[in-house]
Amino acid sequence: ILIKELKNEKEWKEAYPVMKQLRTHLDEDQFLQLIQEAAQKEDIQQVQQVSKASWNYTYEGIIPFEIQESFLKFAYNDEMMQKRFL
Repeated sequence: ILIKELKNEKEWKEAYPVMKQLRTHLDEDQFLQLIQEAAQKEDIQQVQQVSKASWNYTYEGIIPFEIQESFLKFAYNDEMMQKRFL
């Protein structure tokens, strides 16, 4: 058994026939939309992690940790990030 990470839309489309056997209710467009949403969610989580780490490192001893956390929760929450990615 070979498990491969699909990294782009071409590979996603090539995998659709297999997925169609597993998820008979999804047409190709619905399948691609679900993958794009999942990829976007992963991107958002990665940006949030990098932002937190870089803010905490950069502003350590300059901006109190509690203020950093408050700002990060506001500026990098899921809703704000979705607006930026769209």
